[in-house]
Amino acid sequence: MLEGGGRTPILTPLELEALGYKIVSYPLSLIGVSISAMQVCCSSLCSESCESSTFEFMMNSQMFYDMV
Repeated sequence: MLEGGGRTPILTPLELEALGYKIVSYPLSLIGVSISAMQVCCSSLCSESCESSTFEFMMNSQMFYDMV
């Protein structure tokens, strides 16, 4: 199942669990969203420099350390 457009139907996590799956990952969704966010940030940095409006969405150092 590839959420970006594969041959198999897209199933919900509950449907996959009913089929016996314990873990589901969505790599294409995560990569696609990450790339879109990077494009928005890069465009903003090019036009606004360090005063980027995207900084409000950026995690601070403590949030990063807590996550890692």
